[in-house]
Amino acid sequence: MPVRRADGDDLPSTDELLLGILTLLADDREQRVRNSSDQPRTELLLSSAGLSNEFIARALGKNPNAVRMLISRAKEKSAAPAKKSTKTAD
Repeated sequence: MPVRRADGDDLPSTDELLLGILTLLADDREQRVRNSSDQPRTELLLSSAGLSNEFIARALGKNPNAVRMLISRAKEKSAAPAKKSTKTAD
């Protein structure tokens, strides 16, 4: 059952409040690292924290498929150097 304020409006749920806070923090971080290629993308940080692609997309205001592709490509890119170093060690 929703909690109501004195004026009769519903208060946001805990999940809605946390999503709002996460969105503000992610936006702040995105602005600070926008032109920095050595900083990991916010999507990757949130994914490594265990959040789903759909949740990340909602928090960042992005398309879920775009988030999925970005994370997938970043994982492939980070795995590629490990494969190369393994092959040259033989």
